[in-house]
Amino acid sequence: MDDQQKARIRGFARSMPKEECLKPGASYDLAKTAPAMPKLMPMLHKQILSEPFPPRLCYGYILDDDKFIRVAWELGATITDCSGIATHDAVEYFEEQIGHELDFAQVWLEGKDTIIISLCSNWDDDDDLKKAARAARKLKAILGETEKPKWFLDVLHPQWTVKPELW
Repeated sequence: MDDQQKARIRGFARSMPKEECLKPGASYDLAKTAPAMPKLMPMLHKQILSEPFPPRLCYGYILDDDKFIRVAWELGATITDCSGIATHDAVEYFEEQIGHELDFAQVWLEGKDTIIISLCSNWDDDDDLKKAARAARKLKAILGETEKPKWFLDVLHPQWTVKPELW
């Protein structure tokens, strides 16, 4: 990280995450202890044409196979009688209902890796984030959730980077 990049980070000191695990320079082991966050802090938005890039965070709900399949079935979805495929069927049904693509994302949650159904990531552009926020309200209602989705740290991109690569 060069001096210009370090200065940019220092300039955002007021909006830096409180969690040490999300700060630039945090070790991989420390980063994976990140909690789920209800809001995305400004410093964690991907900065267009500016480096370094923040860790990738995915916005969604923890995957609950049984609940998702049951809810989709009760709403009239056609569900295949095989657990892994049934989960995909349920998620595809939810995508149709909310008019938005959902992804399975592997994320860290307080040191454990888990799977969520993700609406977007902090690396998406502003228009995609707005669309995801609208879709999140619909998904919350369909699932009967009491809380909004949360931001979770992506397993593959948990640290600040100069050149993010998705795969």
